[in-house]
Amino acid sequence: MKKLWNFVPSHILLWYALGVLFQFQWSIGVPLFHTLFLCFVLLIFFQYVWKSYLLIGFIAFLLGIQAICKQQSRFNVDSEHENLVVIIDRVLKSSMHSERYYAELRPKQANGISKRILFSVEKDSTRGRFEIGDVLLVRGSPKETEAAKNPYGFDYKAYLKTKRIETQLYIRKGGCLQVSAPVFSIMRMASRLRATLVEDLQNTIEDVEVWSVTVAILLGDRRFVSKDNMANFSNAGIIHLLAVSGLHVGIFNYLLFLIFKPLELFFRKKWVSLLFVLIGLWVFAFVAGLSASVVRAVTMFSFVSVGMFMKQLVPIGFSLVSSALLLLLFDPYLLFDLGFQMSYLAVISIVVLQPLIYGFWKPKYKVARYFWSLATVSLAAQMGVLPLSLYYFHQFPILFLVSNLLVIPCIGILLVTGVVVLVWSVLGGGDSPIVSIYEFVVRKLNQYVTWVGEKEIFVSKNIYFSEAMMVTSYFVLIAILMGVYTRRVKYIYLVLSTVLLFQLVCLYEKSKQMSTERLVIFHQYKESLVAQSTDGQTASWGVDSKKSNRNLNNYWVDTGLPVTQKYRNTRPFYQIKDQLLFVVDKAGVYEVQGLNGGFVMLKDTPRINFERLLHNLQPSAVIADASNYNYVKEKWRSTCAQQNIPFWDTSVLGAYVFGDN
Repeated sequence: MKKLWNFVPSHILLWYALGVLFQFQWSIGVPLFHTLFLCFVLLIFFQYVWKSYLLIGFIAFLLGIQAICKQQSRFNVDSEHENLVVIIDRVLKSSMHSERYYAELRPKQANGISKRILFSVEKDSTRGRFEIGDVLLVRGSPKETEAAKNPYGFDYKAYLKTKRIETQLYIRKGGCLQVSAPVFSIMRMASRLRATLVEDLQNTIEDVEVWSVTVAILLGDRRFVSKDNMANFSNAGIIHLLAVSGLHVGIFNYLLFLIFKPLELFFRKKWVSLLFVLIGLWVFAFVAGLSASVVRAVTMFSFVSVGMFMKQLVPIGFSLVSSALLLLLFDPYLLFDLGFQMSYLAVISIVVLQPLIYGFWKPKYKVARYFWSLATVSLAAQMGVLPLSLYYFHQFPILFLVSNLLVIPCIGILLVTGVVVLVWSVLGGGDSPIVSIYEFVVRKLNQYVTWVGEKEIFVSKNIYFSEAMMVTSYFVLIAILMGVYTRRVKYIYLVLSTVLLFQLVCLYEKSKQMSTERLVIFHQYKESLVAQSTDGQTASWGVDSKKSNRNLNNYWVDTGLPVTQKYRNTRPFYQIKDQLLFVVDKAGVYEVQGLNGGFVMLKDTPRINFERLLHNLQPSAVIADASNYNYVKEKWRSTCAQQNIPFWDTSVLGAYVFGDN
């Protein structure tokens, strides 16, 4: 650990990442010239006054800031429609009504500034999907990406920001024209090759579920895996199998070393086998479409392979730091990519934690040692990613260890036989014993995963885990590791301090939940949903539907306030602290006079004289949810504007929240 800390790229990586985070959060303007000038001044100062790692850290921090500054240029277009050039950058999974892409948007003017956007095109049965590198001429205006209508759950706008996307463009059917030749790129070639291989596999493998899982395992494309199957893999704790991740590339890397090891004897040069291993890894990445997860994993294991060849004392630690730094220098936004975070945390945890856990028991028999090794690897990886996983997914698969012990030994066999099946399909396919055996194994894998995934009693869901709890839990883990590796008494105090800090954070979160008084009017298309939280619990009123359950679950895991009571019909009155909410439904009954500053909620398009209602109730504001007709809400909006009464339409402004936010 000490040698890894003294490794110069470790300091560069740490400070560079801090600079990226700082600039991403606060977006200060730092021109390139000023950054270079400040770096020069620091270099002169530390060269003659103070020599230390701090100089490297300051410069790396400034470069991290500059890396994000470069990506934050604004793309300005007029509010009116204009001709724009769109170049497809990445093909996404289709939605129900549109094809979706990440794209580079360039104005028609030569001096315009490019910008990455979310590009959506209405589905057209007469036209196939666009490919990476296609150049399109469209007429439209990019719009700022909209925040979620309900403030709880997944924030898609924040997610797109981590992909350097702050605007979106939607085009109707026939609203874009493919012009000029496609932009040549390695990504386009890799994508087209992967599409061809996917089609070849489809012609060879008849079972749709087997084919979709095969495409995910071999080529890293999960677009064809059904939602139910994805949920089962997630509940079983082995969702990482459906992506070309570090596990797949690590196994493939080991197989390549075994295959090319004899070349060392033939050429009498050890570096020859390393060269062929690196070529094999990047050929595999190319075949898998050069997706982000594949490039990340192959880069990581390329450095690991080089480190092992050089026989450094801490090859894997040095290799991980070097590969992470290289990736972030090329794309600083990778720091916010969940796959990047979990991949490196998992591998670091295996390197650091697995030897410690393995040392607790040393089995006598070889078979026992093999399975104990697998178990310790799974435990170490899970411990490293657990806080991050709880923060993002709010669930924990209790049977993850059982699933990994049975599935991981099979993944090597699946990869080898899968590659054989892939080659067979490219050569023409057809019936073959190896294809039949492969289909049988994958079918049994699916059945096993389905059996485990359907045992929802073994999946802990709706776990509240805040950002502060996640950060402090990593403090505890790091303190424990420092104490174990250094074996110094003083680190016991550090461990106890971090544990105390984590407990204080948990107590604060619990206290905040118990003192929260909140009422939320959700946005829900053609439905009404109201939730009120008091004393650490939540009651809801609304139709019991998938949308309602999804919104309530999101509210639960985001606030830590469990929904303990559900009612179908809304109440006529709600009171939260000193605020009163009066509900007018389709019956149109409101036999009260004056709300004294209260609020009115309109639902199910009540047939009322709206001006009379405003005169009688004199509300502070009017709230209309998405169960009302849009044309009626426009009339209400106009009437409220005439009388200077605030009008809140959840379809436009999102959910309305009373009380603590």
